[in-house]
Amino acid sequence: SLERMFYRHVFDNAIACVSTTDEYYLALQKYRKDAIRIDRICVDTEIFNENINKSDRKKKKFTFFAPQRLGLEKGYDLIWNAIKLCKSDFDFLQVKWFVESNQGATAVTDPNELSKINKALYENAPSQVKFIPLIDHKDLGKYFAAADAIMGEMRKGSKSGIEREAAFCKKPVLCYSDPNKKTILDGKKIESPFLPKSRDPNELAKLIDKIVESKEFRDDLAAKEHEYIKNLSTPELVMKDWESIFQTAHKKYKTINRKTSFYENIVNYLGLSFEKFYIKKFREKNIQARGEKEYEMLTRK
Repeated sequence: SLERMFYRHVFDNAIACVSTTDEYYLALQKYRKDAIRIDRICVDTEIFNENINKSDRKKKKFTFFAPQRLGLEKGYDLIWNAIKLCKSDFDFLQVKWFVESNQGATAVTDPNELSKINKALYENAPSQVKFIPLIDHKDLGKYFAAADAIMGEMRKGSKSGIEREAAFCKKPVLCYSDPNKKTILDGKKIESPFLPKSRDPNELAKLIDKIVESKEFRDDLAAKEHEYIKNLSTPELVMKDWESIFQTAHKKYKTINRKTSFYENIVNYLGLSFEKFYIKKFREKNIQARGEKEYEMLTRK
């Protein structure tokens, strides 16, 4: 299509192609021998830090908090099975949010089948689970501060925004960490301290019980995760990595201006025109439709 041709033209002519995940980096290397990997990803430390004020929500017992989307792709089948095996007493706060789509599907490919599974996960949550409304991102840190521990995803094997932000608040975070996926920082391979190291619900259940019952264990885990995330996501360190990429590119290419053929000018013009049209006519409509569907799901009794 014209859109694909436009993006391929941009990709081929970019002076640098950077990936912030190891999965995308491996794919990128197939098409660009000069692909760059940068593992550091920024966290807004004004919103997420260990001194943030707690939310005024009252809690009666040890509380896990999970603000991520509920779904198979996040490993909630594993989380629910683990909770049912736990021996300790706790509450599990889960935002009431799940999407009926095949986004991120790993166990099934049929969107309709995945929708049924996600709905079943919502309807058959363990008794410890208490659903709460969606939270504005700017207020999320307050909920991290008020919780005793955070539950992250259990399928992908790497850290998303939720896990990084919670660790910056110095809260113990449970998140599946694939031991084969090492973080590369300043040229060194670093293993993540996040637990568990497998997707086994039995192991996760034991970790949950240990988090609940041992203050020493959860404080030690929180400290290790906090130190790791500080090195990974402190804004100043992220900026330093990107600045290095820009400086290298600037030395190699003194200007981004270059002579282009008549054909390339036509492709650029048509591509940009189509992009504007596509955003206005199609993406806005899709976003609106998806938003209406999600709102209906969240408000359905």
